[in-house]
Amino acid sequence: PGAAAAGVWLSHSLIPLDNTGHGVLIRETVRNACELHALLAQYPHYTPTPMRALCLCPPGSNIVCYAFTPASNLASLTQINALNQRLFARFTLEDGKRVYDQRFFVSRTTLAPSRYVAQSVAPFLARLNVTAQAYEHAGGVFLLRSTLMNPWYSAAKQRGRHFLSELVEELFTAAEQEWHSISQSL
Repeated sequence: PGAAAAGVWLSHSLIPLDNTGHGVLIRETVRNACELHALLAQYPHYTPTPMRALCLCPPGSNIVCYAFTPASNLASLTQINALNQRLFARFTLEDGKRVYDQRFFVSRTTLAPSRYVAQSVAPFLARLNVTAQAYEHAGGVFLLRSTLMNPWYSAAKQRGRHFLSELVEELFTAAEQEWHSISQSL
């Protein structure tokens, strides 16, 4: 009967509930989210690409929400949503595949007009070059979401592995490929 209490005691003895224990873990995950946010925003400045990633807002936790769109701003919200849905499919585990067969994963969320009126997301819609009417008509904006729960990215970077940079590069490469496919079907 005391196993649960002993487990909690042991866990909190090893990683205390203060700024030297769990606080460090949480700080690192938020810092990693800020780094991903910056990498997504800055990638087109360092690598030629016809795509851009627009983050919903700067991260206040370990979650980054973003959408890919062509840098030309010539895409409708329907096309932007289709692009991000395709990216989600590429970065999601397919049935029958092993988790170790895929390097990176993203999740998704939607800014739906039933939950977020157009006025509340107007700055993001403007950056997407989308009108409030298009937002309402399309039923919202499909967003990719990365939750950075691994506090050891900094340690990996010190050993020469830049996982967040690798993720961003793969996302942009996939976005270019998927956009090319979408634009060919127009």
